[in-house]
Amino acid sequence: MYGGNIDSYLVDDHLFEKYHLHSYARCAEAMHSKGRLFSVHMDGRLSTLSPLIARSEVDIIDALTPPPMGDLGISEALNVWLDKILWVNIPSSVSTAMGRSPRAVKEYLARQLELIIPGDRVMIIASTENYVPEDNVAAMAEAMEQATLPLSRESINKIRASYS
Repeated sequence: MYGGNIDSYLVDDHLFEKYHLHSYARCAEAMHSKGRLFSVHMDGRLSTLSPLIARSEVDIIDALTPPPMGDLGISEALNVWLDKILWVNIPSSVSTAMGRSPRAVKEYLARQLELIIPGDRVMIIASTENYVPEDNVAAMAEAMEQATLPLSRESINKIRASYS
């Protein structure tokens, strides 16, 4: 796990290419020589950096944050980063927005799961760095407990049926 906090507002593409790609290559070489995967924390706005991230030797993008907080959706990231595993962060804004019900949280998760079918390159975490109502944490856990691999429309429809 490489301690980064990549966001295109903080690190533009020129700086990323000049400083980060080389550093990542060196770290990846060390990790891969020991049979380990190389992960970098990138939870910011990544759309302008996505072609460079694709060229990097990073194996796992840790905490990709899809909209509404980030600017790169899961399906776009999967289509550009063909050889990478995504550790997707469900932003706390999804579960803390005014009036956000447990049902709405489950529906957001179901929509995200549809984007990753069959789900073999994605891990999902829920951000609790800010206050998240207990019923919404429980709703996220209930939805994710039902998400089995390989994901399919049928399995996601079962998740939806559980809160309909």
